[in-house]
Amino acid sequence: MSLHSALSLIRFFEEEGVRAWIVGGAVRDSLVGRSLSDVDVAVGCSGKEIKSFFPKAPEIGKDSKKTFVVFFDGEVFDVFPLYNKPLEEDLARRDFTVNAMALDSKGKIYDPFDGFSDLRRGILRFNGNPIHRLKDDPIRALRLCRFASALDLRIDEDSARAVKNFSSHIPHVSSERIGHEVLKAFEGDALLFFRFVRSHNLMMPFFPFLQKLSGQRVESTSSYEGDSLLHSFLSLQAAQNSRKDMAVQTAAFFQHVDSGFINELLVDWSWPSFLRGEIVTLIKNLPFFLEPLSDDRAVSMFDALGDSVVNKLFDLSFASLMASGESTDSWRENMLLYYRTILRLKCVDFLPNGEDLKKMLAIEEGPLIGFLKTGLRQAAAKGEIENKEEAEEWLWKNAPDRNKNIAEE
Repeated sequence: MSLHSALSLIRFFEEEGVRAWIVGGAVRDSLVGRSLSDVDVAVGCSGKEIKSFFPKAPEIGKDSKKTFVVFFDGEVFDVFPLYNKPLEEDLARRDFTVNAMALDSKGKIYDPFDGFSDLRRGILRFNGNPIHRLKDDPIRALRLCRFASALDLRIDEDSARAVKNFSSHIPHVSSERIGHEVLKAFEGDALLFFRFVRSHNLMMPFFPFLQKLSGQRVESTSSYEGDSLLHSFLSLQAAQNSRKDMAVQTAAFFQHVDSGFINELLVDWSWPSFLRGEIVTLIKNLPFFLEPLSDDRAVSMFDALGDSVVNKLFDLSFASLMASGESTDSWRENMLLYYRTILRLKCVDFLPNGEDLKKMLAIEEGPLIGFLKTGLRQAAAKGEIENKEEAEEWLWKNAPDRNKNIAEE
């Protein structure tokens, strides 16, 4: 999204006789040279007037909080009416001083609360009375941590003190809003975000399932002496250092929490279903990658999960081992075995498919077909069969015994 398009929208309103300003995060980001992900525009008129300019603009929210999604110059903007109230009144209600700035069409910055000064000094503080801001919207406690981590800002002492004092009085906040903040945090420096969360006493009110890990030993290793919560932080640190992948980082941090619980949590948080499924799969299968890998399991993992997920499991298991301070020799052996096995398997093009097996062995569709296909792939991956003739020989040796086993089951 470009600032040029946003300014064009401002000028459009001004040509219609309506004052308009870019407000909030877009002003902040433009001042520090960050790319704009979204732009909010405040206009000095009513919602009815906005609708007259953009009749097809979808409406979000109700009454004084109504916002119009305006498509202009190939971009999407959130436009909201000031209903002829002063601009400063809107800016005064914003969460942080760095978000309480506005920009007009001529490039003039309106900064009644010294947000630009705070931005230059690297300080993040609540806009006005911190307790009032938190009571207005308790999710701002998490937003304080997220913005501080994303913008690399130092949290103002009064703001930090207010959050710590308020942490034991935080009322219920919707799961979806918490999930939104965490998802945004994992798009940036999630490790720093959760460090801020912990240091500001926000683990229990927002993430009690993580706080419960404090004092719990790590089951997957005998050499690591810290608790599961510290191991989660160290794993996230290792994951961030090795690969910028949100699924790997999230799984690293949540690895000591039951995968079924995490699945339900991410549903409540309204995380994308594909990302949720990948995170849960990584957590479920991590234990297998912390143990010696066999050829058969390598083939099974490849068939069940695919190369992309297996690669992420190697990244995740490496992060977990690094956090434990354990040797990665076994991990390297697993990786070499896996890629050697799968490379050999990918070069194989002579194995019979299900229809071939039914014709060759005169058998019907059933469990035996699956057993034989898996057995053939595992044998080929181990180099036990290298051509079509050896595959047929393997079948005649193994099919009768397998058939007997199936019948007995």
